[in-house]
Amino acid sequence: MSFCRCGAEKGTRKVVREENRIAVDHIEIAFRMLSRDRGDILITSPETGAAILRKLSLENSGIRMLEPPLTEIRLYTFLRKKHARLALKIAASIREMREDGTYQQIVKELAEF
Repeated sequence: MSFCRCGAEKGTRKVVREENRIAVDHIEIAFRMLSRDRGDILITSPETGAAILRKLSLENSGIRMLEPPLTEIRLYTFLRKKHARLALKIAASIREMREDGTYQQIVKELAEF
């Protein structure tokens, strides 16, 4: 991606090379820059992207999410040693939430904030 300016939140070093990255503290800044032609592409999650487009009223700005994703990032929960006994309960709760649709509903609601 040496041909373009890429807006990305700080911490995305492994996805975007330094010479192309425009690091921002808040993803909203990157969306504003993109809408004002101060960047060419932006890297974020689909949920965050959709929520920020709505929040900034940029749904009709021409900014579009491209498929397939450049990369997929796996996120994990980490517990302190003193909370280790909770790990199985948390895993079971998350599994149950995924099965009954609660998990996806929460993700959807967070994307609409």
